[in-house]
Formats: sequence, C-alpha cells, structure tokens
Amino acid sequence: VALMSVLLLGRRLEVYKWVSIAGLGVGVGMVQIAKAPDARSKMVAGTDDLIIGLMFAIAAAFCSGFAGVYFEKMIKTAEPRRENTNSVNSVHSPPPPRGPPPQKPPR
Repeated sequence: VALMSVLLLGRRLEVYKWVSIAGLGVGVGMVQIAKAPDARSKMVAGTDDLIIGLMFAIAAAFCSGFAGVYFEKMIKTAEPRRENTNSVNSVHSPPPPRGPPPQKPPR
C-alpha cells in the first residue's frame, strides 16, 4: 500500500517509515519460517513451491494495494455526482419496508 501510495498518489514517505515497513516484512518472514516444522528439509525439497508461493503472495499484495489506493484516488479526484452521493448514502440507510403498512388493532 505504501508503494502504491507513492506511485499513484504522489505521496512522500520518510525514511523511517520505509525502514519500519521493511522491518515488519522481515519480522513476519522470520515468524513464518520459525513456525514451519523442519524448515530446512522443506526449503530443500520444495524450493519450487516456495518460490511460486512467494510470487503469488507478492502478486496478491500488489493487487490489493493497487485496488485500495486506486479507489482512494478515484474518490478524492472525482467530482461528486448526485448518483454517486445517493448510492453511497443509501448503503447506510435501512432497507425499505415490504408489504402494506401495519394495521392498528380494533378496539
């Protein structure tokens, strides 16, 4: 997401933020490797699977970051149109009632 924000939105991130993101990635990788049972034998036997899995994980993160940042860009740069505003507001409203209105019981 940070990389997409820089590329698509033109934001500028400070060095300490990039270092934090890299540290987070390294930490998650270390935890995943430590949790794997007998990690060395799996690394040697399934190197192709590891590389393919890593490529798919990177591709998924790229697509997810792109989608989120692109949506943010469209929301911030688009003119507010009546149709868009109504559709966004309708998401937060209750559904319309179905059927005839309730009748009062006779007295």
